Amino acid sequence: MRTRVKPLSLWHSRHGNVAMLFGLTLPVLAAGMAAAVDLSTIYGAERNLQQSADTAALAAAKEYSQTQNPVVLANVAEGYFFHNAGADTRSFTQFSYDGIQVVAGDRVLKVSATRQQPTWFGDLLAFVTNEKVDWRNFPIASTSEVIVENRSVELALVLDNSGSMGSSVGGSRKIDTLKVAAKDLTAALMKVNDTASGNPPVKIGVVPFSGSVNVGPANINASWIDQLGESPIHHENFDWESWGAGKGKKKDSFAEKVGDQWRRKADGQVLTRQWLFENARVKVKVKGKEIAGALRFPEGWAGCVEARPNGLAITDTAPARGASLFVPMFAPDEYDWSWFSSSENDYLIDESTTARNYSNPQAIDFQRDMNKYLESPEPNLSRGKGPNFGCTTTPITPLTAERATVDAALDRMTPEELTNIQEGIAWGWRVLSPGQPFTEGAAKDAADNLKVLVVMTDGNNTYTGLSNANRSRWGAYGYGQVWNGNINKTGRMFDATARTIKSSQGSRYVEAMDEMTEKVCSNAKDDGRLPDGSDGILIFTIAFDVDDGSDIKKLLEGCASYGLRDPTTKLYYDAKNKDQLIAAFGAITEEVSSLRLSR
Repeated sequence: MRTRVKPLSLWHSRHGNVAMLFGLTLPVLAAGMAAAVDLSTIYGAERNLQQSADTAALAAAKEYSQTQNPVVLANVAEGYFFHNAGADTRSFTQFSYDGIQVVAGDRVLKVSATRQQPTWFGDLLAFVTNEKVDWRNFPIASTSEVIVENRSVELALVLDNSGSMGSSVGGSRKIDTLKVAAKDLTAALMKVNDTASGNPPVKIGVVPFSGSVNVGPANINASWIDQLGESPIHHENFDWESWGAGKGKKKDSFAEKVGDQWRRKADGQVLTRQWLFENARVKVKVKGKEIAGALRFPEGWAGCVEARPNGLAITDTAPARGASLFVPMFAPDEYDWSWFSSSENDYLIDESTTARNYSNPQAIDFQRDMNKYLESPEPNLSRGKGPNFGCTTTPITPLTAERATVDAALDRMTPEELTNIQEGIAWGWRVLSPGQPFTEGAAKDAADNLKVLVVMTDGNNTYTGLSNANRSRWGAYGYGQVWNGNINKTGRMFDATARTIKSSQGSRYVEAMDEMTEKVCSNAKDDGRLPDGSDGILIFTIAFDVDDGSDIKKLLEGCASYGLRDPTTKLYYDAKNKDQLIAAFGAITEEVSSLRLSR
């Protein structure tokens, strides 16, 4: 059977149109799919290019803290760029180190990169669009800028030199590991001083601490040392009125009080601890007469000072007069406590050597008697440690740009005695401060200057309590109990405390020292606080070989500042062993040297 098809019906038939339309749109669909694939490749390349540029800029910026040589910086930047971008991209990627420019007052290090990114379907897209879209090599570009602070850095190393630092961890004495780690820090930070033009940008000071801090015996005549004996603690353990007087005959004394000073009646000589160090002599008989012989303390003052009273121990208040001045430590000859032979500092013969069953006030009278220093023919006893008892650390090294000076100070450190973290931090703060006692620090509002404290300890604060009339051994806060006639009061370690119970007991002394440590940290960070709220002095803290659960860990973490690069993280390091201590100092070096990506 045949079917007859009318010509007009062919004109209206659509059975083949789909194939024809598909054939016409296929190039467009293929071009779209190709463009999607290539766009994904391009976006990935852009991310890679930007990340590589950022890494290069940061690397060059860190190197800038060591050298400003543009050739070196360009080589560092390019090396880091292609390490991240891939060596195989060199043929179609151009990288440029653009140098340092000043933008809105900031020094800005800039790098830039361009790339002709090859595509998979560039030829197809060009064909379909009749060469109107040419993606055969897609152009992409990136820039990265880093503000190089180039700030000067003033850093004080506040380092524990107590007796426990002589013990070993990981086969090395802790003090020796500390020296290695600290020297690595100084080497890295002070390297820039070798090539810097103008003033060296990095200065470092060293503050060794144990039970006290040594400001240096060369400062015995410094204006910030109490030269006239006017501080309320200067004569705390010395009864000058007893000098030359027999019992009950104070009117015959060689000394008299004039205002806040004690003076020799004969010539008005001001009587101080310094004078006692330099003038106390053993009396000798010559032709029946007693005359001054050899110096009783030829070693002189070792250089340690007491903590200031009236709450000034936790401040950087300028030493001007009275309580604000620093008083040289002079450990008094203590009365004869035969039952405390391991703790006493009985180095002179006095009436208590033969007396027994005396009351506490009587014992203190023996202890404060000045004749044993100035009028006695008896030599010093070998069993006591003398007036420099409790002063064991090497002197403070003020801020210096000389690495050799810092390293020498670190080499001299030796471990001995107790732990007084508060005094260490307070003196680290004073080293950074522009005012006396040490004046090497820049002004608190100096532009582009970073002040840093690095505090390391291996244990808790310590102050030995005893059950004698003094209620403690001698230290930077004097005694735990102070007598005035028959009346006693707690020692001055409680002067700056608020929550610690004031009681002459060893555990309370430590609580008071912990509270003062907390307060001095807060005061130091507040000093020169910046407009953006960041700490005026940046504090890093390290607990080294400290047992978990120890109160000192919480105290150190609270003392630490928040980070420069991560403002949510405390700059506190818990170093449990030798390697972790070295790593902690390395991390501090990185943090101090860090620079931030600005754009």
